[in-house]
Amino acid sequence: MTSRPSIVLPRRIPRHVAAQVRVSPRLLECMKGTPDEVLAKLNTSPHGLLEEEAARRLAEHGPNDVAEERRQPFSPLAESLSFVPLPNLYWPLIILTLVCYVVLTQSAKVWLLRRKWIS
Repeated sequence: MTSRPSIVLPRRIPRHVAAQVRVSPRLLECMKGTPDEVLAKLNTSPHGLLEEEAARRLAEHGPNDVAEERRQPFSPLAESLSFVPLPNLYWPLIILTLVCYVVLTQSAKVWLLRRKWIS
């Protein structure tokens, strides 16, 4: 009995992911098959490739690189100015903090003036 890697691929890709990601048709075929079928399609074994075969495939297909995710900028203007040192979701929190600070300090000042604790 041979031992197989314990990798479990999903049987389908969720719609919200599929709309954003380009997936190799060969990978989609492999997702539908059993481990033995996948090994046969990829012309390999559970023990991996021999060094000669790996070198031949590297020369033929290139390195096994994973594509990088392209992120859409929150604001085209912000990206063009390179003005976003913090993630875009922090800016509303920073603005809200500043507004609360101003409101609370002014309220405290008015309260202290009414009590005549400051002049």
